[in-house]
Amino acid sequence: MRLNTEQEKMHILVIGDGGVGKTSYIKKQLGERFDGRYHSTEGINIYETSTDIWYDFPGQEKYGSHPFNDSDKIDLVIYIYMYDLTNKLSYNNLSYWRKYVNKNYGNISYVIIGNKSDLITHNIRDVNINTNKL
Repeated sequence: MRLNTEQEKMHILVIGDGGVGKTSYIKKQLGERFDGRYHSTEGINIYETSTDIWYDFPGQEKYGSHPFNDSDKIDLVIYIYMYDLTNKLSYNNLSYWRKYVNKNYGNISYVIIGNKSDLITHNIRDVNINTNKL
């Protein structure tokens, strides 16, 4: 099946704290090479392919209220909540992002991704993740 219109495309919002690797993850999904330089996302960056539309949501509070407002609301199909496996605070903050999304867009299907596994040292113990708290 070929998707021809934006309404038929998969709309994916990637959300989480700043610096967890949201932009790098999206670019990897699009086949781009990893760029180790950090650039914070200002506003929402939109990446479009023939089958998907990816929304790269900024994680920094310094950009004020988050950029989706009533005129920007779209029919998102899935949310990806992302955190940094080397930063426990970014995991703890997933509850903030979940509340934000539920309040503004409703309870939509989601996936939680722990990113930066390549930076974990071998002496870090497994973390118990309780999604009931999200």
